[in-house]
Parts: sequence; C-alpha cells; structure tokens
Amino acid sequence: MTALEKEIMAKFGNNLTLLEKDMWDDFRLFYENKEEYKKKVDDMSKLFGVTENPEFRFKNDYLPTYIVGNYKDKKEKYVVISLNPGFKEELSKREEEIKKGSVDNYHKFILEFFTLISKIESEIKLENKNSDYSYYNCLRPYLSKLINEEIPKDKQFDVFFEYLINIDIIPYPSHEFKKTPKKQTST
Repeated sequence: MTALEKEIMAKFGNNLTLLEKDMWDDFRLFYENKEEYKKKVDDMSKLFGVTENPEFRFKNDYLPTYIVGNYKDKKEKYVVISLNPGFKEELSKREEEIKKGSVDNYHKFILEFFTLISKIESEIKLENKNSDYSYYNCLRPYLSKLINEEIPKDKQFDVFFEYLINIDIIPYPSHEFKKTPKKQTST
C-alpha cells in the first residue's frame, strides 16, 4: 500500500462509495504514475473520438472532477448530472491550484466547490478578466423554481452550496465536447 493510499484510508476508511473509490484511485494515479494517468485520459479521448482536435480532447494534466458539492452534510440535495467538467483556461487553472497538492485540498475543493468558485469568479472579475461559469448560471432559474425562491445572481453560489451536487459522467475536463467528424477519403 502506498503512502497516499494509507493517507486516504486513514481519512476516509473503507466506507467509500464506488464513485469515491474511483475518484481517489484517479487522484492517486495522477500523483503516483503521471504517465499512466495521461494514458488513461488519452484513451478516454480516443474512446469518444475526440482526438483529432486538441481543443476537444480531455485534459490529461488536470485532476479529475467526479463530483462537487457538499454531499457529506446529510441534507437533502438536488443532483445534477453533467457530461464532463468544462475547461476555461483562467478558471480551470485557479480551480486546479486549489485542488492540487494534498488529499485535504482535493477533498475541500469537492465539498466547498460552490463557495470556492464564487471567490474565484470575484477575483477574476476584479482583474477585468472573463469569469464565465455559464453552465451554473443556466441552472439558477431551474433551482429557483425547485426551491420556490428567487435566487439573486450574486448569491447563486451560496444557494448552490446549500442545495446542489453535480456529478460528471466523465470526470476529465475539456473545452467542448464534440465528436469531431472523420475525414472523408475519396475513392
């Protein structure tokens, strides 16, 4: 058992869900065997036919994001299932800075994601850069209807923290997810 495995087991025990087990296995692979991690992510890109355009490939140098939201607090939540985490250069780099480095950082990122991205978005706006979490902005009106309460844009991430969990089917980020057409060969 590796030191990282021991640390994860010490913090979370044997009571991991299948999703958590996969998440921590990928986390370990990222740090313990970077080349194998990159191969795994690249193989996933091949599987989905998104290798021709580098923009559409899954990012093999970023940690995976299987789930975000405080799923440990035992309160009822709405679960959003999405295809994969979006990749936006400035936002993704800042997210990665938060989640890299330790088991605690990664776990904090997952549980406190909505609080953290609210801070990231504010910092980026102060730098006069684009900070578009458009995917989550689109969810605000739907959640407003579900909870029967108007959610102001400047408070949306606080409300998301209280009510939402997001699960990504594919945990690897990409700019866009489009299957690139195969080149036609003339006969």
